[in-house]
Amino acid sequence: MTAIPPSPSKVPATTKSGRSATSASATPGGGATSRTPSAAAPTDGTLRRGDSGAAVHDMQYTLWRLGFYHGRQYGSYDADTAASVRKFQEWDGVRGDVAGEYGANTRRALQTWAARL
Repeated sequence: MTAIPPSPSKVPATTKSGRSATSASATPGGGATSRTPSAAAPTDGTLRRGDSGAAVHDMQYTLWRLGFYHGRQYGSYDADTAASVRKFQEWDGVRGDVAGEYGANTRRALQTWAARL
């Protein structure tokens, strides 16, 4: 008898940085419906490589709508996400955030552009 692997929502995930990732329940379309923040998530609201969750997914979706992100929107802040954030920062002239990280200034700029869509 072959063992059935657990569903993705039952398998604990980890990030590339080794932090405990979030748990998500999958929807039929493959997206996540909810995520529990990592214990190691930044408290200042900055998102960076290795982070995951609904906030990352929302950012990826907004970057996609603006034409900066072309990857899969799955809520994991990977190299493609960082490159897209960096492209947006350069295009908009965002200052004060680390290149490729989604800090307060980048968030403000992205939300401003998203409101125009």
